[in-house]
Amino acid sequence: MRATRWCRIRSVCVQSILLAVLALAAGTRPAAAQGPGQMFAADATIDGRIVARFMAIVAPDGSTVAYLTTVDEDEGNRFSMRFDGQSRSNRIRAVAADGTELTATLHQGRLVGTVGSVGWVGTVTNAGTATVDSATSARNRPRRA
Repeated sequence: MRATRWCRIRSVCVQSILLAVLALAAGTRPAAAQGPGQMFAADATIDGRIVARFMAIVAPDGSTVAYLTTVDEDEGNRFSMRFDGQSRSNRIRAVAADGTELTATLHQGRLVGTVGSVGWVGTVTNAGTATVDSATSARNRPRRA
């Protein structure tokens, strides 16, 4: 029980740090480029057996940044991927730098989707609004060579 509580506290801390990093990376932009966005965090399971955490930030224009992080309680190993894409209605479609595609559909607090060719499900644990700078969206960010 103590380990589960610690994991939830650590998960909230990681989510807060990610939001702070995104806010700092955004810098100062004209007010027209900013607006209220949405943030979702979820406990997830990949392929029915891999414990993970999911977080997505959706800008008013639909630009989406999502993170999927695996958690191995016994080994202490973690693997995290960032996905950039779009959200329409209750669906997210995003792609990682290595080409791995992530999909997600939100319905009544449940997320269902795929990462690559593997299915994943999740339960939303936190949702709210966030100040989002659309100029930092995947579409507007410079491409790496």
